[in-house]
Amino acid sequence: MNTKEYLHFLSCTPIFRDTFVLGNAQAQKSGYFVQATCIGCKLCYSVCPQKCIDIAEKPAVIRQEHCLHCGRCEEICPVHAVQLIGG
Repeated sequence: MNTKEYLHFLSCTPIFRDTFVLGNAQAQKSGYFVQATCIGCKLCYSVCPQKCIDIAEKPAVIRQEHCLHCGRCEEICPVHAVQLIGG
């Protein structure tokens, strides 16, 4: 696997996450994403330790650069609109 991630914890609140690739590899989309079946209940935001979910939009949008990939949003979603992709 030539795709790597780094997390910056020291002076960032919330944390900052980014992906980089080695060689000629292509970066692959990975993380938790909210699908079109989102009903706008905002439960995902209520359990997110980083508060990195934009609930002003529907479907909600998870800001990948701040996501811890803890999965709490996926666990609480009543309609299973949050899915782990490429994890």
